[in-house]
Amino acid sequence: MGIVILLACYVGIQSRMIFSLASIWPANAILLSFVLLRAQAVTALTWIVAAAAYVIADLTTGAPVNLALILNGANMVGVLVGATLARVLTRETLTLARPDDAIIIIFIMTCASVATAMAGAIIGPTHFNMDASHSFMVWLAAELVNYAIYLPVLLAANIGTTRRLRFFSANANQRNNQYAALACAFLLVGFMVLIGGPGSPNYVIPGLIWCAIVFRAFAAAAISAIIITFMLIAAPLGGIDLGYDLTDADALTSFRLSIAMIAIGTLAITIINSGWRTAHHNLEQLANQDSLTGLLNRGGTIEVLNNAVYRATPFCLIMGDIDHFKTINDTFGHNVGDDVLRNVGFELREGLGRNEGAGRIGGEEFAIVINGTLENAVRHAESIRKRLLGVEVFDAVEKPVPFTMSFGVAEFGPGADSVEMLRRADNALYLAKRTGRDRVVAFTEEIKQMVNSPVPDRRHNR
Repeated sequence: MGIVILLACYVGIQSRMIFSLASIWPANAILLSFVLLRAQAVTALTWIVAAAAYVIADLTTGAPVNLALILNGANMVGVLVGATLARVLTRETLTLARPDDAIIIIFIMTCASVATAMAGAIIGPTHFNMDASHSFMVWLAAELVNYAIYLPVLLAANIGTTRRLRFFSANANQRNNQYAALACAFLLVGFMVLIGGPGSPNYVIPGLIWCAIVFRAFAAAAISAIIITFMLIAAPLGGIDLGYDLTDADALTSFRLSIAMIAIGTLAITIINSGWRTAHHNLEQLANQDSLTGLLNRGGTIEVLNNAVYRATPFCLIMGDIDHFKTINDTFGHNVGDDVLRNVGFELREGLGRNEGAGRIGGEEFAIVINGTLENAVRHAESIRKRLLGVEVFDAVEKPVPFTMSFGVAEFGPGADSVEMLRRADNALYLAKRTGRDRVVAFTEEIKQMVNSPVPDRRHNR
């Protein structure tokens, strides 16, 4: 942590252009994010090392000892206030997936910024030739904009599964939307630079909102951080003609606060959108998942099958049925039957890839949509059949309950739709049942001739 803070301070020091204060200062956000995310790891040593890193960075870049201590004391005060508030306000881990998280994070950032600004109001008159009120506002604007830029990126990068760091979606349609949003955001940055004027920083707002809607939290926060960091550095260097003098304390404060408001608004939309994504995913799982086996339910399976038919790439449909399942339930009880179903569900999930899926489409009947040729699908079904022979399910007196499963496999071909694929796989499954069970049968032209129409009572005593 000491090394990271030290490097972040060096980055900030290199951006000092106006009033000898940094245009960007990521160090405070880094330290606060560490405290928020790793509260159990924070000790007195953490604060000592962080404080030392702050001071060393200033001393090694030519700052007097007293100024280094005063400036970084102000930094530490803000982070301590933010960390204390976080401990009081956050009973749960911040997930960036609840609307309340947006309010909490914004409140913490604001209070931390105010604390640093109060220290800045004391420092300004003695070291930067600014009166207390101007010093307070300059510090407040600088701290708030830096927290709003970097804290969301750091939080989003450390919360959730590894998928959080995936920048673009795996879904082609969603990815195209993301490309369009990103292009729009950077096009608006170009307009901001070319046109200029006092209101030009606002040009980027539509692009940032679009990105906040179509990207995951980390990607949206990263895009916002890149664009707003550019604005904070380009404007003082003259890259953006704002039409006013940033060496004026009021003008600088107004500029930085307006940028902070853009970043905060983007953060709020990102968190609300992330919450919507989480809720939508959970509802989708509830709607499409079989609670007992963990597989897709009938509706979810049909959706996967319909998508496979729509793509028209080589795939197969495997239908499986547990042999004599009614007998298992009647003999050993429904608890044992449920154990059998759960074990079947576990085995059917194994080895499935992208655009594939397994589901429970009836009481003891299952379906798998798998990419590839008929031979590949038959091998897959045969592998499942053999693995199930080794699965151990026990009755009430711990005696093993053997069970087997039959499979029918159909390959997608010209003119086949979802209904036809189900019919073919079901016919092959029926033949597997009729010829002895515990086997895999592929749908072929011979079977098509043998089974031209459904048999009304063929599901009896499967």
